[in-house]
Amino acid sequence: MRKFVVGVATVVAALAAMIAPASAQGFTLSGSVTCTNGTYTVTWTMTNLMVNLPGTIASVALSGTASGSATFQPFEPPALPANGTSTATTTLPGTTSGTLTLEATIVYLDIQLQLTETASVQLDGSCTTTTTSTPSTLAPTTTAAPTSQPTAARATPRFTG
Repeated sequence: MRKFVVGVATVVAALAAMIAPASAQGFTLSGSVTCTNGTYTVTWTMTNLMVNLPGTIASVALSGTASGSATFQPFEPPALPANGTSTATTTLPGTTSGTLTLEATIVYLDIQLQLTETASVQLDGSCTTTTTSTPSTLAPTTTAAPTSQPTAARATPRFTG
């Protein structure tokens, strides 16, 4: 019986060691916004902080100023490798304003743990198309200064006498 108790205690301690880092670290989710030619591009970054445990992306949902989902790349099936990073992008018109939130759920199958994180970005609707006009230029006109060439006077001597 004593060996059984020690064995169970060892298994419980091993599981606790695996679960504790997951609940303390898990994964992070962040968003950053860029504006190009009247279009917002939101880049979402998901980072698995678990060094030895891959995670499966169970769900991803957008809410706020836009709804829908985001597809994280490049993992097929949707998996987040141990200590890995995945990104997704969302594009919106530059006039969109308000808070855009992404919620992602990761499942760590090896330890039967599910974690959910959210990230938000603020859009102010001021992303406009920038146009630059190039002034037309004409080639400079060069006018040559008048040149006067000396003209030789023809003199014919006259002899008298």
